[in-house]
Amino acid sequence: MKLHEIVKENNRLGEILAGSEHNIRVLANITINPIKEILEYQLRRHGINAVVSIGDYDNIVQESAKCADFQSVIVIFELRNLFNGFGMAVEALTADELDFIVRSVKDQIHLTLRNLADISQVFVSKLSTASYDLPGVGLNVIDEIVEDINGYISSCGGDNVTIIDVDKVVARVGATSAYDMRFFYASKAPYTLAYLEELAFSITPAIRAKEGSAKKVLVLDCDNTLWSGVLGEEGATGIKMSYQSSVGAVFSDVQSLVCGLASKGVILCLCSKNNLADVQDIIDHHPDMKIKDNIIAVKKVNWEDKPSNILEIANELNIGLDSIVFLDDSDFEVNLVESQLPDVTVLQVPKKLHDYPDYFARSSRLFFNPYVTSEDKSKSRIYKDQGKRNAEKQKFTDVKDYLRSLELQAYFRLDPVDSLERVAQLTNKTNQFNLTTKRYSEGDISRYMADPDVSVLTVNVADKFGDQGLVGLVILCRSGDVATIDTFLMSCRVIGRDIEFVIVDNVIKLCKLFGIKKLNACYNPTLKNVQVAKFYEMCGFEVSKEQGEARQYELVIESYSSNETDFIRVTNEFNSKIQTR
Repeated sequence: MKLHEIVKENNRLGEILAGSEHNIRVLANITINPIKEILEYQLRRHGINAVVSIGDYDNIVQESAKCADFQSVIVIFELRNLFNGFGMAVEALTADELDFIVRSVKDQIHLTLRNLADISQVFVSKLSTASYDLPGVGLNVIDEIVEDINGYISSCGGDNVTIIDVDKVVARVGATSAYDMRFFYASKAPYTLAYLEELAFSITPAIRAKEGSAKKVLVLDCDNTLWSGVLGEEGATGIKMSYQSSVGAVFSDVQSLVCGLASKGVILCLCSKNNLADVQDIIDHHPDMKIKDNIIAVKKVNWEDKPSNILEIANELNIGLDSIVFLDDSDFEVNLVESQLPDVTVLQVPKKLHDYPDYFARSSRLFFNPYVTSEDKSKSRIYKDQGKRNAEKQKFTDVKDYLRSLELQAYFRLDPVDSLERVAQLTNKTNQFNLTTKRYSEGDISRYMADPDVSVLTVNVADKFGDQGLVGLVILCRSGDVATIDTFLMSCRVIGRDIEFVIVDNVIKLCKLFGIKKLNACYNPTLKNVQVAKFYEMCGFEVSKEQGEARQYELVIESYSSNETDFIRVTNEFNSKIQTR
């Protein structure tokens, strides 16, 4: 798209998007104004109401002190503009002059990152020599300087900092297509539209993950998607997915990438028009098949239409359709799913098979996950256990009898510093059972846990079918004898088991230990959390203020009456932990 087309479409999306804004500030030592429209467009087309603003030109340190109201900040240091003529003059400078420049740049980086320490999400670009066509094949002076400064950037960034490797951005575009030196010399604007689009593309997965819009489920066709050939026609010996053939090598690489996604917590499912026994035989016995049952959560291998099968997968996993990516080679199947399930993201195997692994690798950014937790590594097992629960549920006509049969256990912890990554991940990924939908980084959660007036309460859940890990979170802020629930969320995989009522019971117990008399809470509506709109009212909270669908609540602690979920065995550590303070 040309820039005027991006601007037009971006404006259209800005007019129709609802929900809270995600405010982004861009600080740079060069002119970079088109990034505003480009970045907004790339995020808005994924449903994120992004609003981007640009700081004053070449005033990064001072501008970084004014970013408290922004959810994300992007810092771009361009090597050519560190000082006039840098790069071209570097070989002529003395060692003392070079040392002064390096120390000055490091000071700017240090001050900038210190000013941004409390911002949830910060991106900092590395320096790059890609725009210089320097002679020789080894390191020269400018390469050594850049290596030194980049090492400093990496070493002094906190948990909230993500490093942008701009050399990879340039590599995707090509050095001659990334820079236009006419505009650098005319207005200090060296980057082309192609470069800025690729730069924005490299940043958006992390912002989307923070906004809870990263994809969670990958649904895969089999024939000509996981292997070359049609199993029903060519048999197990006729399909190809190994390096013994050029076409098989393509599918071998794709399967390796799929396995990599599974190791990071992506839920894998099969949806193929085939005989189940034939596909199961390939999974169990084919020596070249890398995707095994231990990483497949659900299999829909039958002759039903694929939209119906994908709907069943979503229901079994208790996952929204907008969390699903479907990959198939067939024009017919791709078009059918796109037309009937528009919320599903659909990918198609490229017609030029040699492009397939790179296409899939690039598309895997849809699943960007900044934290890989123990729960992620167990995701396939956890969802397999869910299938056993679903089968068990069919034996009962009374839901309470079914829940009693599960032998549910809930374990509460207070400020568990060893679970920082998982807690931050939950705030960024949980959408359905999330009363306020606030997003936090690992650094944010760490600061909450260190704050004596804030309690971070987590809950792990297990039953007779297995351990489901850390699935619930409440962040409780206290002031005198009044407390406020800042965050209340629960993973979708334990919805429907009354765990939420046990969480409220234990929040009340915690409040009593702190001498809290009144508890405040709120419900902030989103497109995905409608099911919890009346939750606080179900727990006895009184509405204190309404604005549209948003509501504020209050509860007098002494008036609280438990929902009496006596079929869940509860263990908590906060009694002893508070008493030892």
